[in-house]
Amino acid sequence: VAYNGTNTFVAITSTAALPSYSSTDGISWTASGTTLATGAPRSLPTNGSGTWVMGTSVGSVYYSTNNGSTWTAASISGASVTNYVEYVNGYFYVFGTGAYHFSTDGINWAPLSASLVGNFAYGSGVINNILFIPDANNRLMAIKTPASEGYFCNFKGATIGTITDVAYGNNTYAAVGTPGTSSGPAIIWYSTDGYTFFAVKLPFTGINSNPYINAVS
Repeated sequence: VAYNGTNTFVAITSTAALPSYSSTDGISWTASGTTLATGAPRSLPTNGSGTWVMGTSVGSVYYSTNNGSTWTAASISGASVTNYVEYVNGYFYVFGTGAYHFSTDGINWAPLSASLVGNFAYGSGVINNILFIPDANNRLMAIKTPASEGYFCNFKGATIGTITDVAYGNNTYAAVGTPGTSSGPAIIWYSTDGYTFFAVKLPFTGINSNPYINAVS
């Protein structure tokens, strides 16, 4: 379920066979007039002005320009899974298997710069107006605009594994996840610019297995 910031909640189900639902008060809900042709619904961002985009378990996304009353499929060229969709700084982004695209309206999609393409197997999130996307190649991509300000973050002080979460507060970014080695202390990475992250090693004791930090907020 998501809220557009002004007057509408939209909720999606776990199967294509059921409609989405919208509400202005969270109490009374109205079913949409369409169901998905195929694929299970996934993420659900909105631009706050009536347009919503729904990620799916297949290669299409669905968009609505009337706060979820009806949905229309939009094809993503080369994509077979479009699990993760986000909205930041005037752009929708979709990531998944073969999906690394952006759109200003949720209808027409273009691929990101080739230098930003990764194997995006994990979730994504908007932190301090930066879209962070962990990938399966032990990298963390950050995007401010589709091509001119996208980059892979730089990690120093320890070998990076899989990044699972990022948070921001007190002018500092914090990232956590699995370490890049099979043994050693748990690590929290910090950054003041959202680009270069430095390792802080936590001296856990009395734990036989290899510990790591899974979430941060």
